[in-house]
Amino acid sequence: MKKTIEIQIGNELLINKLGVLIAILGTIAGLFIIAVFVSGTLLPTEMKFIYFVEVIGKNWYIAMLISIFSVIIGIEISKLRLYSKTNLTLKEGKIEFIKKGQLIELPHWKINKISKNKGFFFKQNRIKIKTTTFKEFDLKADKFLFEKLTEMFPYKISTDKKTMGNKI
Repeated sequence: MKKTIEIQIGNELLINKLGVLIAILGTIAGLFIIAVFVSGTLLPTEMKFIYFVEVIGKNWYIAMLISIFSVIIGIEISKLRLYSKTNLTLKEGKIEFIKKGQLIELPHWKINKISKNKGFFFKQNRIKIKTTTFKEFDLKADKFLFEKLTEMFPYKISTDKKTMGNKI
């Protein structure tokens, strides 16, 4: 049994590293701001009011919101992919496709998990294939491909609650 399906495969961009950097900086800034807030809780009651209203002021609260948003935006930027069209071939117990001009062959023993998910901002259906060598492949395809993968590899399909409720 050999079946060829046209898919789009995701390639990482240089901006992904920038997204990770933004998320890390936002996390560090958030931890610093939380430390400033926690240090005010040890003060006596009268001093707490003066500390939180006068000393901290609204700029610290705005900085906390900015750090939260920078973490969220950084994570979303790190998930961006540039998709290119290719053909995926389903053979008996094996998946083959071309990524960046290189033939990728994934036999059943090399596949760790197959899951479907949707992005938070983008409503595109995606299939993620994780291998035992810790590589991940992001695919965009129709419902037919996920059904075929479910038939071929029923024990590899993710049962994660995050991905199971999404309809592809």
